[in-house]
Amino acid sequence: MALKFRTEVAVRPVDTKITYGSRIVTIGSCFSDEVGARLRNRMFDVSVNPVGTLYNPMSIAMALGSLMSERIYTEADLVNRDGLWHSFDHHSRFSAQDPSRCLSQINIAMKEGRDALAACTHLFVTFGTSWVYTRDGSVVANCHKFPACEFHRTCMRVDEIVDIWLSLLDRLHRFNPAMNVIFTISPIRHMSDGAHGNQLSKATLLLAVESIMERTDMAVEYFPAYELVLDDLRDYRFYDSDLTHPSDMAVDYVYGKLADMFFDPKTVKASCEAEKLLRFAHHRPMSCGSEGILHHESQLKKKIESLLTAYPDMTNAVNKLFHRI
Repeated sequence: MALKFRTEVAVRPVDTKITYGSRIVTIGSCFSDEVGARLRNRMFDVSVNPVGTLYNPMSIAMALGSLMSERIYTEADLVNRDGLWHSFDHHSRFSAQDPSRCLSQINIAMKEGRDALAACTHLFVTFGTSWVYTRDGSVVANCHKFPACEFHRTCMRVDEIVDIWLSLLDRLHRFNPAMNVIFTISPIRHMSDGAHGNQLSKATLLLAVESIMERTDMAVEYFPAYELVLDDLRDYRFYDSDLTHPSDMAVDYVYGKLADMFFDPKTVKASCEAEKLLRFAHHRPMSCGSEGILHHESQLKKKIESLLTAYPDMTNAVNKLFHRI
């Protein structure tokens, strides 16, 4: 009998398949950025973290609530530090030296995020930590390197997360009845809390998601990203040099399992074709002269047209990636 050297985590195929007619939103920790990028690079119609990377269930819930309520941010919502304007509700990618530019970036992203949420068929929610920071009594999504003494740090309780998210799921269902929600727990380790503290945080999230799924009437699924990295791969060779973030190889493995769970054979085939097209698009022509560049662009256009003829549902994603069709 062959020896087994790892415990492979099985995923079960679901009925709520992702196809090229699906519209996807990912929100949460930077692990959702990684998976979202892989979906985008295979020409899926996906909005990746519309308000930037978020880590805890409270901040993610607040962001989704703001998107649904069509909140408009004003200068009163901004803070200034060392010449940069920030929003404590948003990632630092929106920060700017000019407050009007900061607000413009935020409000454009909020409008695009709300439209994506209203139309989405699949919402991937990735919890990263159960630790929450508050400043002057308000939860912040990003501390923007303000002094630690300005924040109060607490760990959310399981029942607290469950209550917030049961109410939010009801609201999401009224906002978009066609939406399917998929919960994941990020396998990224928050070692600043120590090994034990990180495990307590992740355990809180796992227990909360389990309770949410038991108590909600909405269509929800759980994708075991955390278990795939921590229990299946289970080796430091699958981590980056910081030993906390999964390597590209590990994320690719997790993405493959996601495909096993959510894609049908036609979608798998189409995604392979889309990936080949993007590799060709990024390929530098042998000749750097104008003739070589024009030939490459001509070939790329033909390949895009051929792909869209075979898979017309890719049109929205192709338009976003190439801005030319």
